[in-house]
Amino acid sequence: MKIKNKDFGALITASIETAKIKKSNVIKESGISRSSFYRAISANGNASKPNVVALVRAINKLARKNVIDENEALEQAGFDAGLQNPMTIQIDTGVQLIVEKSKFSKKQLSSLTENLRSAYGMSLRSAAPKVMEPPKKVERKVKVIKKGK
Repeated sequence: MKIKNKDFGALITASIETAKIKKSNVIKESGISRSSFYRAISANGNASKPNVVALVRAINKLARKNVIDENEALEQAGFDAGLQNPMTIQIDTGVQLIVEKSKFSKKQLSSLTENLRSAYGMSLRSAAPKVMEPPKKVERKVKVIKKGK
């Protein structure tokens, strides 16, 4: 897919300069070829969506902070910034959450699902109208004292 916005190359170049990292390190860390890198950052370049994501993640990793937003980079490169690897977590009937699967391990996804279901159940219980219980009968023992005559 052709890059629709030449600002993507400028965004990548500026991010690399801001983070003070070498282009060769970005190429190595991203795992893309040198020619793919230079093609991606050229004004009329051609970059695949996975290469755009790989470049952004490599820059952020090398900079040890988020220098560039992945969604912004995808949009600048002319792609839909939707999830790369979506996963639907079914919470309850008609209630689901869509997450980026690659951001979580299996254990984290399992824990997340369990916690969300638990929280959802608690919110339903707390939102339910409170049922008033009838007042309890109180038995009173009254001791009758008779006055002597």
